[in-house]
Amino acid sequence: MVEAKVLSKSNEHDMIYRSLIDAPWPLEDRELIVRFQAVNTKTEGLFFSIQNVQHDYPATEGIIRVPYMNATWNITKAANNKLNVVYTLNIDPGGSVPAWLVNIAMADGPHHSFRSLLEQMKK
Repeated sequence: MVEAKVLSKSNEHDMIYRSLIDAPWPLEDRELIVRFQAVNTKTEGLFFSIQNVQHDYPATEGIIRVPYMNATWNITKAANNKLNVVYTLNIDPGGSVPAWLVNIAMADGPHHSFRSLLEQMKK
């Protein structure tokens, strides 16, 4: 990701934001306009969802707006002070993207994100 900007915010747990993603050559960069929602329940853990939404943010030449994205994270406590994370992602990146590249991003992206989150929490 290169850039993220909050476009509107209902509260700390519900907002619409724009993400600009620096795609590797020869692909064009992508942008996502998504709604982020978070629910924290004492008994069931944390639930996050991110899904694309229609927004009047102007299109940028040379950047493909992702036409469909729906992601969820369901995070619960597990034994021995560990976490159980169930992550799902459905996406149409738009434009022409080879299937093998999408599959690599699907496999490596979440792992990298959680490793980065863990490092931030240690600080």
